[in-house]
Amino acid sequence: MLHTLGGLRLAGSNFGREKPLLLLAYLALEGPKPRRFLAELFWPEAADPLNSLAVALAKLRKLGVAYSDESRAWVDLECDALALQDALRAGRWEEGIALYKGPFAEGLRSGEVGSELEEWVYEVRERLAREVRQACLVLAEKAATQANFAEAAGYAEQAYRVAGAPPLEPEELPRVYRLLLAGEHPLAETLEREARELGITLGGLEPGCAGPPAPGVGGAGARAGGLAGPGGGGLGLGAGWGRAGQNHPVARVGGAHGLALPAGPLWAALCHPRAPAGKPTGR
Repeated sequence: MLHTLGGLRLAGSNFGREKPLLLLAYLALEGPKPRRFLAELFWPEAADPLNSLAVALAKLRKLGVAYSDESRAWVDLECDALALQDALRAGRWEEGIALYKGPFAEGLRSGEVGSELEEWVYEVRERLAREVRQACLVLAEKAATQANFAEAAGYAEQAYRVAGAPPLEPEELPRVYRLLLAGEHPLAETLEREARELGITLGGLEPGCAGPPAPGVGGAGARAGGLAGPGGGGLGLGAGWGRAGQNHPVARVGGAHGLALPAGPLWAALCHPRAPAGKPTGR
């Protein structure tokens, strides 16, 4: 198993050279690649990039994890980043979150790689962290639909604190804030302060949140501007819940797992969250 989350290491081996391990990670995630391409990507400043690649591949071949012919190189090994992607894309949210032990290639020294390869590392690191964040928010919203506000707030905190993820986007702040506020989580005050610095007002009743939705919302019931249940009652979730429609996590999870959006007191709590003591809801 190649471990890439929280650092680069090869299970069952004391081999610790960063660049060959990163080469393994690259091939595991990107698939077979031409040798010349890999040589120029990993050793752009070397006098003989192809020879540097050959030396690295020879070491990895002795470990039984990398293979090559005259034109290409490839790997055949399990990788935690691939397992994470597979779990999340199959909707196995808890499994995917558990696999995330830290940022991709954490601790990699920038001087070890060229600018193009460094850009790839940062892109993969941010993408995986964002996917984990979205998984946390899916579980948070799932818990909220079941009136488990404390659990929802816990997942929302996880989403906020995913290591390696960029700061929350302005449109994500209200979404996370409401989940925290519904569970009376102290982190809600931090988000309120961050939003204020960005000129964003959090809390309050969103347009279209005038009443509870029809039960049984799923992907097929989603429509632009809100989520509609089979009874035809539309509900505009507004900016506080992120994108509406089929891309909204509640719609995706609802379609896959038969979830229903909250109604009655639960819906009122999410549409009219109570602010922390001494804090207005923004209305």
